[in-house]
Amino acid sequence: MTPERWERVKALFADATALAPEARLEFVKDATQGDDELRNEVLSLLRASEGTDSLPAARAAIARRGKLLVARHGRLRGDAGGWLNARRIN
Repeated sequence: MTPERWERVKALFADATALAPEARLEFVKDATQGDDELRNEVLSLLRASEGTDSLPAARAAIARRGKLLVARHGRLRGDAGGWLNARRIN
């Protein structure tokens, strides 16, 4: 895959992830217009990102949990003005 092609894949992936999940397939089909290889690559990345074991999914789950905890408790335990209290490990 050429660097230009990879940039196109990444751009389509980013645009698709900004949409609601139910709108992504139609968007990718329209955006790739008959380029099966491009469509399949973008769809493959989307499927991987939606899996529960994917890094983006894990990051999103952690962010949601953090927001929930802050909403419930005002601050995360151990939080000191945006800095996490930690001790140095030698």
